[in-house]
Amino acid sequence: MANKMLFSGIALVIVVVLITGYVGYTLNQPASTPSPSPSASPIPTATEEPPLQTIEESTQKQVRDESMAYIESNHPETAQFMQDLNWSGGRVETGLVGAENYAYTTLTSAPGAAGWTVTLNYPVVPDPTYKVTANYTQTGVQFPVDISWNGTWQNGSITETSYISNVNANELAPQEQVRNDVMSYIQAVHVETNQFMQDLNWTGGRVETGLVGAENYVYTTTHGMLGGAWWTVELNYPVIPNPTYTVTANYTQTGVASPYTIVWEGTWQDCVVNETSYTSNVPVTQEQIRDSVMNYIKINHDQTAQFMQDLNWTGGKVQTGLIGAEQYSYTTLTSAPGAAGWTVTLDYPVVLDPVYTVNANYTQTGVQTPYNVVWEGTWQSGAITETSYTFSP
Repeated sequence: MANKMLFSGIALVIVVVLITGYVGYTLNQPASTPSPSPSASPIPTATEEPPLQTIEESTQKQVRDESMAYIESNHPETAQFMQDLNWSGGRVETGLVGAENYAYTTLTSAPGAAGWTVTLNYPVVPDPTYKVTANYTQTGVQFPVDISWNGTWQNGSITETSYISNVNANELAPQEQVRNDVMSYIQAVHVETNQFMQDLNWTGGRVETGLVGAENYVYTTTHGMLGGAWWTVELNYPVIPNPTYTVTANYTQTGVASPYTIVWEGTWQDCVVNETSYTSNVPVTQEQIRDSVMNYIKINHDQTAQFMQDLNWTGGKVQTGLIGAEQYSYTTLTSAPGAAGWTVTLDYPVVLDPVYTVNANYTQTGVQTPYNVVWEGTWQSGAITETSYTFSP
């Protein structure tokens, strides 16, 4: 009986252990962690860099700008065309494999436009050699500027292969040319000023006025005369293609009892000078009036220039018997058969600051179709006014 009870107790213990162990195993089993669901791998964040095309564009602009700086440095006459350049353009699609082309320009479609065009060509290889062309073109003017430059660029080193320009390295700036053209006109048409035109040394230039769309230049010169005397030339013009310059030229003299004063006003455009007013207290002879009128005719009627060479004048005062009036007559005509020449007559009242009535005629004889020029006008205090002009045939 005891053995039976012992056996039953052991069996009960084994059952309990087995049951307890199974349950404990189950309860003590770590909670299963659900497997992570598949998802896209995170995209690594890279440091932002400019696209390759942006890098290339920066390089091309460097090549362009360094080439332009080379041109200006080695050809200083181009400096006047290098101010405030506003570029447009970039890569040009050529369809070529293994090569690139870039083109930049400062030209616009406006009438009378002027500007640069720069092209770059290079192979797509490490450390390429850039072939560079730079052309300056100008339209809408009588004498356009034309500049053509060719060279190469590699690693900042520039080699020039050719340079062609119709701009003289010693050519004056446009404003200086205007100034000189006006002074030459004054000297020719007002010959009494010739004595004040010798060995002029100019100073001055651009004046900062703060005006937008307009420019002002002032030049002065000193003269070696006692007491000091000088010219002042002022230019004003709008900043547009082919502008009209408004010009004043004044001669001032100091330190003498009776100083001379000259005031000239006019315009300049396309190398053509037009006088609008002139006053002077410089004494003038009849011969100087004659020569001034002839130069005026030559400048304003260029077809007469062929008849203005090597003029040898004869003549002078004519006794007319008139009281209070004077007449002078000069001629280049001779008595030879087939002669041709000029006859100029001056008539004026004997008063202070008289108005001279002037006639200048060119006649030709002994030819089938003779040329004939008839000019009439007035002269007063250096100012010439044309009243009529005919030219034939």
